[in-house]
Amino acid sequence: MPGRLRAAGSSWVAVDRCARALDRFDARQASITASTYLWMEPLHFGDWGGWPLKLLYCLLGMTSGILAITGFVLSAMKWRHHS
Repeated sequence: MPGRLRAAGSSWVAVDRCARALDRFDARQASITASTYLWMEPLHFGDWGGWPLKLLYCLLGMTSGILAITGFVLSAMKWRHHS
């Protein structure tokens, strides 16, 4: 569904060897629960914004770890200075 914020492959049809439809799912007619999941998945993985958004997600995801490490280093330096 071009232009929609939905997970890739959200609508699908399962067929057997004779090309008979066995099962199908149409994302346009999904329940509110399924629709919510289908728009949250690409938002979570950054699929809707291309590689620049994925890079931003990566950098923002690393900030909490970097803050924890630098905070520990600064505290260790302060403790060493007072000893």
